[in-house]
Amino acid sequence: MGQAKRRTMSGEMDLWFHGTNEFFSSWLLPAPLSAGNTGLFSHSFISLSRDRALAEGAGDIAGGLCSATLTKDARVLDLRKKSPDSMRHWEMVRETEFGQKHPLVSDYNTWEKGCQSGEILIFRTEDQQYEDKLLKAEKIVKSTSGYTLQERQKAFLDVQNFPREWIESVIAPGKQLGYDAVICSEIDRTRASGRKTCTNLYVFNTNVISAPSWIQKPDMLAYEMAIKELKRSDLFSTSSN
Repeated sequence: MGQAKRRTMSGEMDLWFHGTNEFFSSWLLPAPLSAGNTGLFSHSFISLSRDRALAEGAGDIAGGLCSATLTKDARVLDLRKKSPDSMRHWEMVRETEFGQKHPLVSDYNTWEKGCQSGEILIFRTEDQQYEDKLLKAEKIVKSTSGYTLQERQKAFLDVQNFPREWIESVIAPGKQLGYDAVICSEIDRTRASGRKTCTNLYVFNTNVISAPSWIQKPDMLAYEMAIKELKRSDLFSTSSN
């Protein structure tokens, strides 16, 4: 009990972590696309997590990890809790193209549970047309023949951008409602110990978070070597198409 109280007083419990392969001294929105992210859908927010391990996974190439704190006057909408604005947020998601097809957006209670568990950020659809499109893209990426390079490059981006566009659909309405940030759970599906629900913060207004405090600066040599390796792949030369 005493230890928990000391941790809260020290501010440790207020830290949000951000994993990255880039080094920077201030937050930028929209975030500039690095060489390794060319062609990916650009988010309208900065993603941070209470869970250090989840954040570290986002910087798995160069190992960059920093932390930040929220200002006391930040306007934050917690999607895990019922409120008039969280309901308005849900209604706005339901009006999007993806939201009309995602099973967890069908009613408010299902939506809320999805935001609590993190399942809401996993792209799913019961629309056969969308399902077939995604499966076809995955098939093309894995194929070594039968498709042109341009077709494979486009499919490579589609496979990555489908979930990114869905996450944007889930989070972005908070900005339209005038909030500085949104809280929503996310599931870490990469852990050897199994899936874990983590609390994430999605920030639209960089003025409400402190400057990045570096815990581990990215190893830029390792990152440059990884990019060189990627550029040897035909699929990587995609993104300008």
